[in-house]
Amino acid sequence: MKITLNEIKTDNLRCPDIHLKFKEGLNFVQMPNGTGKTTILTLISYLFSNEWEPRLVKEMQKESTVRAKKDGKIKNLKNGTFTLILTYGSSSSEQKYTYTVDLDFKSGKAKITTDYPGGRQDAFVPPKDIKSYFSKGHANIFNFSADNLKKYFDQNNDFVSNSIKTFSGAQSIENIIKELEKIFNKKHSGINNSKTKKWDKSLIELNKIQRKLEKAKSDAEEEREEIEPEYKEKKDAVDSILEDSDEYKQKKKDLEKNKKDKLEEITLLEQKVSSHLKNPAYFSNALINNLQTFKENLENKKLPGYEAEFFEEVAQDDHCICDTPMTEQMRKNILEGKDKYLGTDQVQTINKIKVAIKIMTEEADVSLFDTEIEELANLKDELSDIEDDLIELETDSSKEQNASKLLEERDNLKDQLDDVDEKINEIVKTKYEDKRKQSAFFAGLTLGQISSLPWALEDVEKYKIYLNAKRAESGNYEENLKKFELLKSSLLRSTNNTDQKIKDDLTKEINKKIKSSFGREQINVHSLDKAILMEGNKSGGSGGEEAIVVTSFAMSILERSSVNFPMIIDHPVLPIEVESRGSMIKFLNEISHQSICFHINAEKAGFIFEVGSENFRKEIEKANLITTARKTLIKKSDRPDDAETSFNGLVSYDKEFFKDFRIKRDIENV
Repeated sequence: MKITLNEIKTDNLRCPDIHLKFKEGLNFVQMPNGTGKTTILTLISYLFSNEWEPRLVKEMQKESTVRAKKDGKIKNLKNGTFTLILTYGSSSSEQKYTYTVDLDFKSGKAKITTDYPGGRQDAFVPPKDIKSYFSKGHANIFNFSADNLKKYFDQNNDFVSNSIKTFSGAQSIENIIKELEKIFNKKHSGINNSKTKKWDKSLIELNKIQRKLEKAKSDAEEEREEIEPEYKEKKDAVDSILEDSDEYKQKKKDLEKNKKDKLEEITLLEQKVSSHLKNPAYFSNALINNLQTFKENLENKKLPGYEAEFFEEVAQDDHCICDTPMTEQMRKNILEGKDKYLGTDQVQTINKIKVAIKIMTEEADVSLFDTEIEELANLKDELSDIEDDLIELETDSSKEQNASKLLEERDNLKDQLDDVDEKINEIVKTKYEDKRKQSAFFAGLTLGQISSLPWALEDVEKYKIYLNAKRAESGNYEENLKKFELLKSSLLRSTNNTDQKIKDDLTKEINKKIKSSFGREQINVHSLDKAILMEGNKSGGSGGEEAIVVTSFAMSILERSSVNFPMIIDHPVLPIEVESRGSMIKFLNEISHQSICFHINAEKAGFIFEVGSENFRKEIEKANLITTARKTLIKKSDRPDDAETSFNGLVSYDKEFFKDFRIKRDIENV
């Protein structure tokens, strides 16, 4: 299974408004520094982890607060949009997921809409079977910047160790242990050991009751064992006599078939009626009329109408929506009137109510429902008649065969068995089918009531569980603490052993990749702990060596999951000398089903171009070459024919334009 990144769109963010389309295989996105590489990579990381801190959301806002009219309309400056489209699945069966993130710069909130095979939801919905991989830890592995690698080699930083734990599941176990500690401490805070005696007394009394009930059940079962053989003997004798009559057998067969058919009809109709019961509008035409009247009143009052937040936004602008300069009086009037309108949550609630009423009233047919209820009652009457006919057939046939006495003896024994079964059920089965009533009953019991009330074995078992839980909460703290510490130490010991084994395996795999892909035996990883420890140099290596090691680490750890991720790298070869960049391009061809490299013009030498020339390397003949920049950096006369332009951005997939693209400032801070 694989995740493939297909498209990215940005609008009204601190990067240009652009729409990038990716393919499987190699993708190279040439972007001048300062035009949004960092913003895009950060947004990808936010989305995959679904972590949107208010401060980070606000930082996505454009520096400029004034934008010219576009298509006769003023652009909304208070929100920005980021869209990411991906597919998940195998090559033969892929599912498309579209995530649209609305970033509210004022509140710092992000609202996500997901369009996926299951429909649309106003929430973040990752593919179900890989939901655990959508986290910050996972995103930081396949989405990273090759010119900022120090954290991978800093022994005072836990980044590498935490990344490994994220993929192995150890991080989840550690989080679970922390939550268990919170729960344990909360349950045992303010312990009063004197309460233990209360629960102990109740348990002692309950154990007495349980023993009495078990004795009564055993006696009833013995009684049944005495009656059952005699009943079976009489039954077999009656059946043997009656089955000698072909007429009886045929009539019985016909009646039993009618009974079976009638039961099937009843079951189907009960299912139909049951589904209608979920809609209260089926109960009454008056209810339907009231619901429709309520819906009409909402519509007549033009509810929900505009949202109150709309007027707050208008009042904060320098110009009215009609482009008239905003005055203080106008602003005051607008804000005073906003209370007449509903807030966003209220609007959504009313819209849901209207939709629900529409669905309920349109599908409800009270007359049909009444007919079905009447038909169900008739079917049950017919079933009862068939059962009476079977009894009558057996009685009449017994008289004809001189077996009336034998039939009477059989029926008496059957009545005795039924009485015993009812007695056993009374001893065993709960008297409280409603669990809420049972819980309330248990909570209010006193010691005196326990001995005087009628009990069933199922209720005794459940009340014992309740009492033991209460006892654990109010006492036995030291015993419970020992058990909890034993559980915790077992879990931690297991995860630590697994974690070390994974680190050892990853170290071997990283060195294997370095050697096979780069042919560099002088680069060697000694071990993985909190960070990557290189042979002979605890703090890392040269820029090129670090890029090679981190890329190998990322690929090695990703391969341990059941999902192939896209590899997204910012500045993939900036720290690598030109002569060595060719090895990286070969490695990227092998590293993943999809590699996306965001780079500047200065990185093309030796990476995309052959060393010492501007001829494309043969490895990128089928690569997707993208150039994107701020529109103001490129003269109209220099723009390629396929250029896709927005208010402030340009995107081109032209190979020659990619090759020749230059700006005056290729190296500056992002």
